[in-house]
Amino acid sequence: MKRKSLPVIAPHVGVESHQSLHHFLTQSPWLVSGLQAHRLQRTLEWLAISHNTIPDYSCALYRVDPSRG
Repeated sequence: MKRKSLPVIAPHVGVESHQSLHHFLTQSPWLVSGLQAHRLQRTLEWLAISHNTIPDYSCALYRVDPSRG
């Protein structure tokens, strides 16, 4: 996907009209913080699977630098 505009994104996510996608995104009742937490969890899980490691969620959730102890 070269450009990330709603008319380009809509067909990729299975929506026929970019206007429908716009209304869905702007009028949805969820909290952004909940989506961000979910995205972080999924990203950490993906990283753990792709790199064969066990994720340490505390570093990412609390923004702690593990090298600082």
